[in-house]
Amino acid sequence: MQRRRLNYDQIASEYNRRYPNSQSWERGQALLELARKVKAKTILEAGSGPGFWLNLLHQVTLHLFGRDFSAGMSALARNQSAPIKLTRGTAIELPYQDETFDLLCCVDAIHHFGDSRAFIAEAFHIFKPGGALAIDGHDPHSAEGNW
Repeated sequence: MQRRRLNYDQIASEYNRRYPNSQSWERGQALLELARKVKAKTILEAGSGPGFWLNLLHQVTLHLFGRDFSAGMSALARNQSAPIKLTRGTAIELPYQDETFDLLCCVDAIHHFGDSRAFIAEAFHIFKPGGALAIDGHDPHSAEGNW
């Protein structure tokens, strides 16, 4: 069975409806707790979409980076109040120097990357010593739909 690819540029204008008005959401609190635990000064979100999670992590640092393949999603991220430095492209090719980030997070996006092992291998190059990788989400294509 061939999967139909979702065009995020087409749905970008409606995408933020999925997020709550409050940022006290459990997943957001877990990200904040991890960022504080590793004393994150630099954070990258792979598959950053509209920048919702990076905007939340602005409570921890000013050094926020997002990478997303969709121009429409990146346009939404530019509208966040947090100063997010954005790049467009895949998460399997991260254009950052080794040991750049304290935290790399990926929320509800890893199923888009094609080769999740290649993404994780790439991620390890850009961590600072003691850095962390946080992956949260589900694959909407799986039969179980488990988070």
